[in-house]
Amino acid sequence: MDGAREEDSPFNRSFNHFHDPTNAWDKAGLNDSSLGMSSLLFAQNQWWLEPIGNWSWQKAREYYYQALTATDKTTREQNFANTFRALGQIMHLIADSSVPAHTRNDIHVFPLELGGITIGTRTYESWAKKNYRALNYLAIKVDSSIFKQAVSDPSAPVTISALWDQNKYNGQNPEATWSTDPSISTYGISEYTNANFFSEDTIFKNYPHPTKENTTAKLVEQYAKDGKLDRVWYIQGYTSLQLAAYSYLWNYDSLIPKKEWL
Repeated sequence: MDGAREEDSPFNRSFNHFHDPTNAWDKAGLNDSSLGMSSLLFAQNQWWLEPIGNWSWQKAREYYYQALTATDKTTREQNFANTFRALGQIMHLIADSSVPAHTRNDIHVFPLELGGITIGTRTYESWAKKNYRALNYLAIKVDSSIFKQAVSDPSAPVTISALWDQNKYNGQNPEATWSTDPSISTYGISEYTNANFFSEDTIFKNYPHPTKENTTAKLVEQYAKDGKLDRVWYIQGYTSLQLAAYSYLWNYDSLIPKKEWL
């Protein structure tokens, strides 16, 4: 838990929390890596020095080795703590690849709370922070064979890269991210996220999928916070997910829903 939290500290670490699977890995970071390294590469190739620290996968293994072999009890315990903190920070990077903005080169700013008033952009992460207790945490199995077939790169030689990106989705074949067995991961999480979801600033633009032509709409009745029943239109994606909601008067960036949606 400490590692997952500390990965956002200092704030400029977050510039390395983006991975766009439609680009080459050295160009997959925020704004084509001009602001930061791809999170996939960052997980294995960090340059940070104390007190910020290097919490890469390679350092996690070093800490683990020292925890198992050091003769001094205090040294062993400190290295066990470092091992688990590093794992937490790497898990943060993987989890960010489930956030559409992090896979679609969409920089976003966390909201600032001042005197109970929210200032700034509301984000997917800020919503999840408030609603995480209601989310479905049903685990899926990761087939270990993906690590034997993973793409190698000098900047990310360890095959944990398969958790991020298996180079199966090229921007034109979203079906590559649809598993025939939902209990087994057959693609990188960033590939699935990029191909099947929108971020706030990439709704039907900047990326080839999801496409307007291959989505539909569905009218859903649901109860609002005031207890009244509302009727909401949802854009449905390839996997029948609720990609986005819009009102009858919605006109986002001159995009009006298709006639057959109304």
